[in-house]
Amino acid sequence: NATRFVYLPKTLSHQFGAEEIGRLHFLQELFGLQKVVHPIGVPNIISFLECSVTRKPYPQSVVKTVIRIHEHWMSQFCYGLEEFQGLNPDEKKMVLKKVPLAVRLLKGLFIGPGTGKNLHCIIKRLASDKTELKAMENYMADHKFSINVPVQYEHWRSSLLNTSPEYEQIHQNLNKEIVIWAQKSTPILKNQCEGLDAVLELLGCILILFSQEHGGKFSQKIGQLYDSWRLVFWRYLDHQNLLENVKHELFNGALSMVDITKQILKIEQNVLIIH
Repeated sequence: NATRFVYLPKTLSHQFGAEEIGRLHFLQELFGLQKVVHPIGVPNIISFLECSVTRKPYPQSVVKTVIRIHEHWMSQFCYGLEEFQGLNPDEKKMVLKKVPLAVRLLKGLFIGPGTGKNLHCIIKRLASDKTELKAMENYMADHKFSINVPVQYEHWRSSLLNTSPEYEQIHQNLNKEIVIWAQKSTPILKNQCEGLDAVLELLGCILILFSQEHGGKFSQKIGQLYDSWRLVFWRYLDHQNLLENVKHELFNGALSMVDITKQILKIEQNVLIIH
């Protein structure tokens, strides 16, 4: 029932056409800007490339650095949202507390088991700009690295969970759920490196950021923003060339990502890897 969604984000109107979709793409660009301001760094990207080629676990130090930088990107993205600026300090803390969950969603979408990403996908995702991307492509050519070498989720997982193998299967299954959800959008994928439609990916993160826990501290304003972003997610889906049942599966799946990413983060915290 759309009538209950009376408070829409300032960046969107009650109409939803080309202009509104353009504004969503602007938010996508806002997030992309963060890796230009605070890049992953060529040494870390090279480490990923070399480990992928040699089929070795990624160094824990690099994994932790990449996660930390992604969390910084997501936090800075929040500060760039008009809706976030309208929250009081406590409400801002509530949103920022969800940043690690949103980053786990991104990680699952990008290198979760079965995504089929290759080395070229890695450097496109991690390079801060076209110049750095070109430098990485030249590095791969000079070292005769095939761009089609697949990114193995196991190399990431074994680095995260090498001290607690009992958690490995659970961790993998949860990330697989993220991948299965994303693959439902296959008709609107642009190419293998893009994965889930980039706007849906970002909106999924925003839904996580503005979600609230049952029985926890509650903010009516954050609740209103969550409802409005949920409507935006559906409206965007409704403009895509997808079967109705697929739209509903993608929508309901997005709402379940909060719980899935919480479980992923809890496992990583339990083995004292990240926090």
